[in-house]
Amino acid sequence: MNYMYLKIDDPDNGFTYYFEVDGDRVAYRQIELSENNGCRLSIAPDFHLSEVLIDYEEQDLIAKEEFERAWTAAVLPYQSAWEQTKREYRIGDAVTGGIAMFYPQGVIIQIGPGRYGAARREELAPAPLPEYLYPGHRADGIVLGYDEDNFWLVLGDVRVTEENIAIEWG
Repeated sequence: MNYMYLKIDDPDNGFTYYFEVDGDRVAYRQIELSENNGCRLSIAPDFHLSEVLIDYEEQDLIAKEEFERAWTAAVLPYQSAWEQTKREYRIGDAVTGGIAMFYPQGVIIQIGPGRYGAARREELAPAPLPEYLYPGHRADGIVLGYDEDNFWLVLGDVRVTEENIAIEWG
């Protein structure tokens, strides 16, 4: 992974970005800070992640430790909710939710208000029909672990069905 810091000066509102990107320039984690004191993240509740490849120069690269310091500070307001989620959902628990979106890490599934899990495509078993791989389709899975970077559950043995489940944002 590569880590970068980008500052964009705008007359109305400047932006600062921190990115974690892979070798193909795909963003996996992102922080967007505005001069108006706004902060949007690639995790819940914002799910603000670039959908385009990230272009950067050598001088934009920063150390992983610098990125992690910024990330830790940015996600701090969501830490207690994440700790509560881990108490509610134990490894081995069965969960049901609806497909919320697709990320580089996999399929993001909302399992409750403000509660999310992620499953790699290869964890979708058996291979669901393509028409079911859309937001809102029901997904049943097993909690395999916890993604401490993104504050979501790691899900396995996920079965996607034709049933639709309402997604509650916010």
